[in-house]
Parts: sequence; structure tokens; C-alpha cells
Amino acid sequence: MTCKDHNAASHEGVVKIGSTVREALKNDPKLGKLSQANLLMAINNAREAHKDAKLIDALHM
Repeated sequence: MTCKDHNAASHEGVVKIGSTVREALKNDPKLGKLSQANLLMAINNAREAHKDAKLIDALHM
């Protein structure tokens, strides 16, 4: 999923994406320690900064 896909998702879709990303990153040494609220802020910042990147990749940039 790209950041553009995330931007186009409905609210329900964004919530599901957030849960999926959180689960995928739970063992990540940096991102796995973020609270849900901080992870959502990180997702928002990443998708704005790296619109064409895959969401997980954008979070690591």
C-alpha cells in the first residue's frame, strides 16, 4: 500500500490500515515502541512527506 492509497482510504479504511501497520511494526526497534497515537502521527507525517512511497517504507525514511 502506498501513501497515496492511504490518503484515498475512507476513515474506516484508515483505521484498519493503522491497525495492520501497528501489527506489522510491533517488533521494529524504533517504530514498535510508539504508542498508537504517536504511530498515527508518524503515519500522517510519512504519507505527506513521501506520497509515492509504500507506507511502511515511508515510515522508515
